[in-house]
Amino acid sequence: SIDGVEGRYKGHPMIASISGLDAWIEWGKTESYEHHHTIELDYVSEPKRYKGIPTFSLRCDDGANDANDCVPNGDWQLSMSPNCNVLHESGDIGRSELKYVTRGGVRQIWIGWDTFVPTEFSPSFVLKTVRLGRYSERGQYELNRREAAIMGQLTKSSYIATIYGHCGLSSIGAFYPGKLKTSTVKSMDFLNRLRTAKEMIRGISDLHRAGSNIGNRNVMVFHNDIALTNFLIAEDGKVVLNDFNAAQFIPKNATNDSNCSLWRTKAKIVCPNKKLAPEECMVDTYYDEKVDIFRFCQVLSRMFKSRSMDIEIEEKESLRHLMKVINSCKTANPRTRPHASQISESIEKIYHELRTQR
Repeated sequence: SIDGVEGRYKGHPMIASISGLDAWIEWGKTESYEHHHTIELDYVSEPKRYKGIPTFSLRCDDGANDANDCVPNGDWQLSMSPNCNVLHESGDIGRSELKYVTRGGVRQIWIGWDTFVPTEFSPSFVLKTVRLGRYSERGQYELNRREAAIMGQLTKSSYIATIYGHCGLSSIGAFYPGKLKTSTVKSMDFLNRLRTAKEMIRGISDLHRAGSNIGNRNVMVFHNDIALTNFLIAEDGKVVLNDFNAAQFIPKNATNDSNCSLWRTKAKIVCPNKKLAPEECMVDTYYDEKVDIFRFCQVLSRMFKSRSMDIEIEEKESLRHLMKVINSCKTANPRTRPHASQISESIEKIYHELRTQR
């Protein structure tokens, strides 16, 4: 029962067993409206303090099917694979050498050196734990479950940050020595910025293809918080996408396997903001993975400002083609923006053409 699950979590969230947490995953209750049917997603991932996380409803655009037909877009979206015992038995974290790095709204981040990863060199890891004194709301468990499900689904991608395991509000993953920042980008020449952009959009494209291995070609999930600082830099210099706490699943229509329409019912409190897509600041508007596309191209616009870098003669043509790509995905209507895979192919082509000229 839910009461039993709640009682189980009154201890320390880092060591709590979370078998049975799926009892909290509610896909919503149905409400009828005069002109259309709507499922109000009763997401437990939206505790009241998360005012920046939007509220959504689902609609069947064609009106042919009741919105009750909207179901999870793959069983993996409801999956939960905690490995609490393994996490604590493999290299006792309590006796590891940990170094505090920073904290977010709910969790704090540590880096450590341990034998958790059974490799010859025992590489460093990153540990995220709930902040001391922070009240553990059940919605926060769902955010962590969702992030772990997405990262677990994408372990085959070298452009997505690697997760080793999770338990309660804690998770452990690979250590990345760098993070993309404005100062990092400013130190790059044009070709390296182009390579960085190529790897960034590959991560987004892989995310949008999550679950495609089960035979479904629909976009099932989007990041919903694309920003320069949500990309990490690996030791080999490769850029990987990170931080999926705000990621949003897109349900499908069970009768025809098409995606249900996700509509926004609350605007973000930080609007207006030039870093956000137009639909993030609107109410009762269509909302899908194209928000990632708009945000990504906003990031590219700042990365490739001509006054922030020296441009060689042969690079001017590449920049001109790149600006066409950027402008194509900054349209007000999200449905007219290209897909991440299309942008990835365009930037890949621009990058390789420039390299062959050198």
